[in-house]
Amino acid sequence: MLFKYEEALEKLDIGYIDFMLLHHPGARDVEAYKVMEQYVANGKIKSIGFSNWADAHGVSSAQLILRWDIQNGVIVMPGSSNPEHIK
Repeated sequence: MLFKYEEALEKLDIGYIDFMLLHHPGARDVEAYKVMEQYVANGKIKSIGFSNWADAHGVSSAQLILRWDIQNGVIVMPGSSNPEHIK
């Protein structure tokens, strides 16, 4: 992950990446996401996220995000403008 990121910066001739997604579930997801978090902390990536995970895990993206946050000690205050989603 570290090598590919530096390679991308060099090929694109830029100082940082605005938005980077972890695109698919795999065996080293947590490790890859933690590396991405380090790059955010260093200002080399501005925003990170993930896509194409809900079907692979049998849950919605919102459920996956909430679970990850709770497991990592993040205080979560979910909300919605849709009353059905709040239930």
